[in-house]
Amino acid sequence: MFFISPGSRSSDLVAAIGRHFKTRTCVHYDERGSAFAALGYSRKSSSPAVWVTTSGTALANGLPAVIEASIDSVPLVLLTADRPPELRDTGANQTIRQPGLFGDYVRWHFDMPTPSEDVDPSFVLSTVDQSVYRATSERGPVHLNCMFREPLATEAPAFESARSDARLSRWDASEKPYTQYIKADRVSGDADLSEIKEALAQAKRPICVLGRLADTRYAEPALKWAEQSGIPILPDITSGFRLGRTEKSLIPYYDLLTNSERFNRLMKPDAVVQVGRTPVSKRIQQFLTSSRPETYVLVVDGPERQDPNHLVSHRMDLNHSGVESLFSGMKPVSDVEEGWLAGWREGSNQIEKWLRVRFGGSSESALSEQGVAHRLCSLLPESHQFMIASSLPIRHVDTFSSSQGNPVGIVANRGVSGIDGTIATAAGSQWSSGERTTVLLGDLAMLHDLNSLVLAKDRGLILVVINNDGGGIFSYLPIQNQADIFERFFATPHGMNFEHAASLFGIEYHAPEDLNQFSDDYLSALGRRGATLIEVKTNRDETKAFGDQLLEEAKSLLSENAYH
Repeated sequence: MFFISPGSRSSDLVAAIGRHFKTRTCVHYDERGSAFAALGYSRKSSSPAVWVTTSGTALANGLPAVIEASIDSVPLVLLTADRPPELRDTGANQTIRQPGLFGDYVRWHFDMPTPSEDVDPSFVLSTVDQSVYRATSERGPVHLNCMFREPLATEAPAFESARSDARLSRWDASEKPYTQYIKADRVSGDADLSEIKEALAQAKRPICVLGRLADTRYAEPALKWAEQSGIPILPDITSGFRLGRTEKSLIPYYDLLTNSERFNRLMKPDAVVQVGRTPVSKRIQQFLTSSRPETYVLVVDGPERQDPNHLVSHRMDLNHSGVESLFSGMKPVSDVEEGWLAGWREGSNQIEKWLRVRFGGSSESALSEQGVAHRLCSLLPESHQFMIASSLPIRHVDTFSSSQGNPVGIVANRGVSGIDGTIATAAGSQWSSGERTTVLLGDLAMLHDLNSLVLAKDRGLILVVINNDGGGIFSYLPIQNQADIFERFFATPHGMNFEHAASLFGIEYHAPEDLNQFSDDYLSALGRRGATLIEVKTNRDETKAFGDQLLEEAKSLLSENAYH
């Protein structure tokens, strides 16, 4: 899939892409948006999309998406057009030093020569195949910088060398890459795992944390093993196991549980198995840090550390077959302390019942950011995709969402947790999955990505925008007490709503006044094929106060729990 932003210097690239009968393309006038759309597509498909752009500052607009792809190990091919080398450092228009522009955030980069009959076609093909392999095997962005001289987009010459080369002819007649890479499993079933197995076999109070996952299938073997062992499973919202799952060992409300000092004191684990990347919840990270378990096994597909609190004792870089080999060869833990799982389940079940009452009936119909997160998650349909923006939206979903309803695919830019490119990422992800997509985002994330409303309309996205007139998350930081600078420099109120933006792009608009009307508007949006923008207007101070109240209510509820 090619994500293209128009430009002159990239004419030859675009002409080749546009005329090929097997290519799929998305054209978007905003380079930053098209880069995030490519990111969203690649993240969902686990195969690299191609971002195509022209020369000059157009490349720089892709840097935020490239950083996110790099940190979150998303394969991506950056195909950038450039001026010829003789124009570099001469003051020529729209000419910058493009090689190396993305720095250490690309896994590999290469400066392609200008097209010429002197350039061997096999060199071009093998270089392209190398870029795709590096993006896939090293799981991140790669950069092919392609220089072109004028005249641009002329008829492509039929090189004699290509006509006479038997291998090129076979490649042209086939659908296979010119260079085929074969990669073995990273870990075999014979790997020495005795130390890990022995440590876990002796655990009395183990837990299993499911962190950020690109694909839920990666963690299924661990989930099965933990279920058989009677081990509490703590599913991060980005794991894909948080919503609509029925496994008895799942503890969906662990974030609220670990907000209780009493719970934290009584329920310290002695062993942790984490599958996937760092969770959203700050509280669970603090809980694990204070517990300091002697055994902490981290299983992730990739070499990155993924250990911000420096707790990991055993770090395993495994692909899916390696995970299957590990957990299929692991016997269920048989010496788990009596009542260990029951204590976690009892607390989580209490919170679930309380939240259902708090947000489930007509008695609590006032609009709140926490209530919308809970209600929305209960309404998401099957075969659906849920994109959650960074900042407060993903925290509210992780903490307060209903675990009832349907399991859905989760998309979130949590590599570096930026709020930019949210809508474009969702659109690209929908291109890949083909699943209808709902996006929950804040007003500043919306303002950052207004240009991508054209993609939202094209893909029929349902946008739920929480408009609290500024950066609501800053109200949770100490700076909020410094009233002389807080509003102007941190909260940054803008005084806008998004009705006219929706109208400009031809998107259906709703502004519900209570939680029940929100439900009606959302269900109505699901019944339409076109895009919908539902704007939920809230107050930052009230959101913070209500959130604090909910945390205290949950804490009081848990004080009555004996746990085990």
